[in-house]
Amino acid sequence: MSLAVRTIQRRIVRALLVNTPTYGSHLRSIPLGLLYIISSCRRAGHDVSLLDGGVFRSREAFEKELLAGDFDTVGFSAMTHNFGEVVRLVSFIRNRRPGMTILIGGVHASAAWEQVAAVCPECFVMTGEGEEAMPLVFDAMEGRGALADVPGLVWHENGVLRHNRPRPVDDLDALALPAYDLVDFSDYTIGAHGMYFKRKPLTTIITSRGCPFHCSFCAKSVLTGDTWRPRSPEGVLDEIELLMHRYGIREIHFEDDNIALDEDRFRKICQGIIDRGIDITWKCPHGIYATHLAQDTFELMARSGCYSLSFGIESGNDQVLAMAHKTSNTAGLRKTVEAARRAGIQVIGFFILGLEGETPQTIRETIDFAKSLPLDAAQFNLCVPFIGTQIRETYLDLGYISDRDLDTYDVDHAVVNLPGLSTKDMKRWRLRAFLEFYSRPSIFLRNLRAVSSVDVMKALFFRLRNIWRA
Repeated sequence: MSLAVRTIQRRIVRALLVNTPTYGSHLRSIPLGLLYIISSCRRAGHDVSLLDGGVFRSREAFEKELLAGDFDTVGFSAMTHNFGEVVRLVSFIRNRRPGMTILIGGVHASAAWEQVAAVCPECFVMTGEGEEAMPLVFDAMEGRGALADVPGLVWHENGVLRHNRPRPVDDLDALALPAYDLVDFSDYTIGAHGMYFKRKPLTTIITSRGCPFHCSFCAKSVLTGDTWRPRSPEGVLDEIELLMHRYGIREIHFEDDNIALDEDRFRKICQGIIDRGIDITWKCPHGIYATHLAQDTFELMARSGCYSLSFGIESGNDQVLAMAHKTSNTAGLRKTVEAARRAGIQVIGFFILGLEGETPQTIRETIDFAKSLPLDAAQFNLCVPFIGTQIRETYLDLGYISDRDLDTYDVDHAVVNLPGLSTKDMKRWRLRAFLEFYSRPSIFLRNLRAVSSVDVMKALFFRLRNIWRA
């Protein structure tokens, strides 16, 4: 019988949930997903602690903290690019705490659960959302439930790999708010994505989950599904007020994939911020679907404290956008960017180089399109064929994926060879895109003035170094 089955004999679980580190990353944000799970575990009577590896810059310091507590269960949440670190940490724990129960979750576990279970056969693997599943796992470990009843659980039993179907949370308003009492907000001194911010302390929140769109390059649906599930405007506003009054938060970064999908609900959130006298600035650095929004909605956003939006523009070529299953085209994207700028909101454009149908000419069109838009900043990322995406299946069939080392699966590494575009070509085009966009004096000075702290300056330097070295 495997260790994963033997662990259900325990009566009391002392668990630590870990946000897996990516040492030296310029990105840092509170591990919101784990905080939601911890709150659900608390509500079910389990005492669970948090270790955010994102705030550690050295492996030695992190490993020391990992072993400091008296825990018998540890759960890792990981992305694709740091799954290799999870594998190493599993071995590290096995050598020092042989009896420890280990769980692995997050987007990579949801997309590649068979691979994760094969690499770490004595670990539980959690797929899908964890608020309902994790308390049930701990109940089973304490002899008060069965593994077969845990949605999304993957485990080995008598040599057979079992996988329960994941079950998304239907009513997000029924969830307990994240365990913010475990967060030292002073550890998060830069914006989660764009680094830039106006006020601090700052934090991230999520007002909805799921995405009904099917962009070929996106793997989000493997974790949260393709059904959009919103929270009520009242619940969102109550959370913002709690963060402001109890924790002194002055700025909110909304991390939703589709916060404005329902324009009426979104307007109620913005109007509620105004009506309740909530004194915050806010932005959507993760990206916002907004091509359907009216001009007066952008103006309402600005009055409620919005100062920056990020749009997933992806390409300046309509055929490339269509092949990526984007619902927008260049004309609609231009109209949306201009509407936001008319409202006085800064706009950042996200672009992906290496999508299906990409050629040197389409990349040239993308760079020219980015420069023609009234953008304040632009991010040019290299296409990453993540497990669980349609573009990965296409590129595997066509033999375009040149590197299958998951440690390189981030936007700074070229891992695909397209006809007429080698990985070296991709990196050269990306560097050219950044240089052409930011070498314009007005754009360069505008971004320089946006640097609001020494930490942001350090993060910006780290980001520029990665781009140059890629």
